Amino acid sequence: MNAKQHLITTTLKAPFVYYVSIPELSPEAETLLKEANQHFEKQDINKTTEAYHKALTANPRSPYLMSNLGTILAAQGMVVEGIEQLRAALIRNNSLAVTHYNLGTLLSGKGALEGAVEHLQEARQLDPKNIAILNNLGVVYLQMHEHEKARDCFEKALQRQPDFECALHNLGYLAYETGDLDNAIEWYEKARTLNPKNFATLNNLACALYLKDNVTKSVDLLYHGVEANPYYHTAYYNLGYITYQHKLIPTMA
Repeated sequence: MNAKQHLITTTLKAPFVYYVSIPELSPEAETLLKEANQHFEKQDINKTTEAYHKALTANPRSPYLMSNLGTILAAQGMVVEGIEQLRAALIRNNSLAVTHYNLGTLLSGKGALEGAVEHLQEARQLDPKNIAILNNLGVVYLQMHEHEKARDCFEKALQRQPDFECALHNLGYLAYETGDLDNAIEWYEKARTLNPKNFATLNNLACALYLKDNVTKSVDLLYHGVEANPYYHTAYYNLGYITYQHKLIPTMA
C-alpha cells in the first residue's frame, strides 16, 4: 500500500438550510417557530426540536415545518427519522428546493448516491443559481467517481461566486484524487487564503504536500489543523502516520 492509500482526505459539503420564515402558519405555530429559531441560534437543539414538535402539533400539514424538523433530527444523528420527515414534507409539496437539497445531502451521507443525485438535481432545477446545491451535487459525483460531472458542478459554482470556499477545496480534492498534485495544492492554497483555519483544507493540503516530499510543511499544516479543531481525528491520524514513517517521534524499544 502506497502513502496516498494510507492518508485520509475529505470533501467539504455546504451546510443544511432551514426555513426561517414559513407561510400560512397559525398564530400559535408562528410563535413556536420564532421560539425554535431562538433556541437554534443558541445551539440548544433539544429545545429547538421540542418547539418544532409543538409547532407541528399546532400546524400539522406544514411541509416547511416538517422539512425543518427533519433536518434538525438528522443533524442530531437521528438520520432515519429525519429522512422520513423530509420525505413527508415533499409529499405535501414537491417543489421545495431546500427540502430536496437537504434530503439529497443526507442520502449522500448514507451512501444512497442515486437517490442523492435525484433530489439534488431536482433542487437544482428548482433553484438553478444556488451554489450550495451545485457543490453538494459535485460531492456526490465525486463519490460516484464521475469526475467530469463533479468538475462541472464546482466550476459552475465558482462562476457564480469565485470565492466559494467549498468549491475551491473540492476542486483540490478532485485534482488530488486524479493524481494532479500541483493543481491540488493550488486549489487548496486558494481555499486556505479565504479561510486559514479550515482544518479540512489544512489536512488535505498537508497530504498533497507530503506526496510532493515536503514533509516539514506537511507536518506543520497538520499541527495547525489540530489546533484549529482539536476534535478533528483525521488530521491526528495523518499526523501519526507521517511522523511515524519519518521517525519524527520516539518509537517503543
